[in-house]
Amino acid sequence: MAKAVDGEAFALLTANPLLRSPIKLDLQLIEADRVANPDARTMIDAAVDGIEFDRYGNPRRYLVLRRHPGQTGFALAMDGVDRVPAEAVIHWFRSDRPGQHRGIPEITPALPLFAQLRRFTLAVLSAAEAAADFAGILYTDAPANGEADAVEPMDLIELERNMLMTMPGGWKMSQVEPKQPATTYAEFKKEILNEIARCLNMPFNIAAGNSSGYNYASGRLDHQTYFKSIRVDQSFTASRVLDRVLVAWLREYAVLPGTSA
Repeated sequence: MAKAVDGEAFALLTANPLLRSPIKLDLQLIEADRVANPDARTMIDAAVDGIEFDRYGNPRRYLVLRRHPGQTGFALAMDGVDRVPAEAVIHWFRSDRPGQHRGIPEITPALPLFAQLRRFTLAVLSAAEAAADFAGILYTDAPANGEADAVEPMDLIELERNMLMTMPGGWKMSQVEPKQPATTYAEFKKEILNEIARCLNMPFNIAAGNSSGYNYASGRLDHQTYFKSIRVDQSFTASRVLDRVLVAWLREYAVLPGTSA
């Protein structure tokens, strides 16, 4: 979820004394917002958005804020940050450009589509509410200065539910029938959700939670690309995260009393 929303994930290799194991190595997840420069007005040498680099471009330290920037009463201060060595931090993100040091959310290309879906949904809802309201208009077939009684232009009449009412002579009442795109709403929503899911390599039936328009063969066909992308993410996670956790665990195991390297 953090990869889709934040584009990256951070984890600290820490020692947890409450673990029921001789090895106290633990993985502490931290939110990406906490990895940042403590004060934008204070320049930190060789630091890019919370990460300090050496002369070769390798991460040297991570600046981890002790409190979340959105927390009540948060104040940016140099003493409110921990400088964690890079050996104790796992930074999981996909680098698409040379020199990219932070991740980009996978859902970024679909953000304008969410706004369009929201606007269209509100428009359909407003039209449905207008259709449900008992609103009407008075009109007459008589010519100007004809046999119809005089009526004040643009006057408003309050209507009562389940009541009959009389019209002025020569006048008729017609209920307003607002047109709404209810017939195209389902198709529009399907197309928008399909476009939104493309940036995640996700088929429509998984994004919508609805496979009513699929048969078994088409469902399996659409899932092939999705499952391949998941295997790519799993392989990437194994090389960037799991291997480092295993090496750290083996290092802790090697120094336990009664064990040999």
